[in-house]
Amino acid sequence: MEQSYLRHPKIYTKQEIAERQLDRAVILLLDEKDVVSAITLAGAAEEILSRILAKQNKTSALTDIVDEYKSLGKYTDQKLEERDFIRTMNFFRNEMKHHDIGLDEIPIPAEAAYEIINRAAENVWRLTGKYSQQVQRFNSQISEA
Repeated sequence: MEQSYLRHPKIYTKQEIAERQLDRAVILLLDEKDVVSAITLAGAAEEILSRILAKQNKTSALTDIVDEYKSLGKYTDQKLEERDFIRTMNFFRNEMKHHDIGLDEIPIPAEAAYEIINRAAENVWRLTGKYSQQVQRFNSQISEA
């Protein structure tokens, strides 16, 4: 039995890849409770989608969150550093992907997966104006929690 997908690979756009990664992240989180893989896949999707938005001169979900964070700094006597905030927002994704801080053990809260899936889903919305079935299921489960 020949496996034609090995001989004739399907061609995907970067956006299609990111949307598939996001859908799989939702499945991994909701159905398999695999927080680590969900964060890794959703993080990859979020990054790709952010770059596509930037090429279209649109802002990503993370950019808007950072802008809101910085504007809060106007009301305090603290200088809020953008890079520190972004580093915090991406801590779990980056630590699993790059071993940034070099921790041998790390607690991975499910909230980290929910947050990065939300950002990737918002980026898809900004590009397409719609959510996939999996993202709709994710949003439904969040609203019930």
